[in-house]
Amino acid sequence: MALGEPYQMTPPCLNIRVVPETEREAFLALVVSVNGLASYIRMFRSAVELFEYAEVLQEPGISKHQCGNWQLVAARDGAMSMFHFQRILEQSGISLKNCPTVRALLDHEKLRSARRRFNAVFPDVARVRHAVAHSAEMGETAANFQRNSFSGSADLQAVLIEEAKHIRINNCLMGRRFTTTHDGEIIEYELGYTTLGMLCSIATEFYDGFSAIDSSPRGWRKSGGDSAPWPQASGKGSFLGGRWGMSLVAATGKAAGFVAGWARRLEQRCAFHLN
Repeated sequence: MALGEPYQMTPPCLNIRVVPETEREAFLALVVSVNGLASYIRMFRSAVELFEYAEVLQEPGISKHQCGNWQLVAARDGAMSMFHFQRILEQSGISLKNCPTVRALLDHEKLRSARRRFNAVFPDVARVRHAVAHSAEMGETAANFQRNSFSGSADLQAVLIEEAKHIRINNCLMGRRFTTTHDGEIIEYELGYTTLGMLCSIATEFYDGFSAIDSSPRGWRKSGGDSAPWPQASGKGSFLGGRWGMSLVAATGKAAGFVAGWARRLEQRCAFHLN
């Protein structure tokens, strides 16, 4: 079985027929954003798989140190994917403000619950991302170093810190835990299948909030893998979504007419016709 095979996530196939033409440009932006959850789950899964591969790799000329560097690259990228995942959860409401028709059809309790769960389980994601993206800046001056260092005692997975004064941990791996210091605290997250499974669970709940306008067969999104067929729709219509996380427009007749600018080019490249 391939690494991570059970962790598949497919965006809902959103039915654009329920959206008035005046709201469709905002709706397209919403689709791209919502589909991004599945994209970042795949990226996080790839980061986990790279970590796993580097863990067991034994090749002539490749040192354990180099494998460790690859694992650190995976952990850094995983942190960025988690931040972007959170960003979509929090910012999807911006497009919804311009889609009142869609907003009225959604299960907002499920959307809010998905956001609350993420923030409760991963409270430091934004700070970890900041530490990754601005690593050099946090120690480039004495003032920055002191502000982003830790003083006190802490029991980490691989290190016991006792009564330390201004110790700075700069994006380190301790087992599977990516650990760093930021604003005087030690913050971390775990790169592994437990985290990946939680992201899938949160994305599923978030996507379930769109069930009223989801035209894909129920259950396919949660169980279908890369070999699953494109979901069949009954009748004719226009749908947006797709298991690759892009905006795939299934158009019939004049459906292409409403697409503006960038969305029109995307439709021309990714058109599917459902009969």
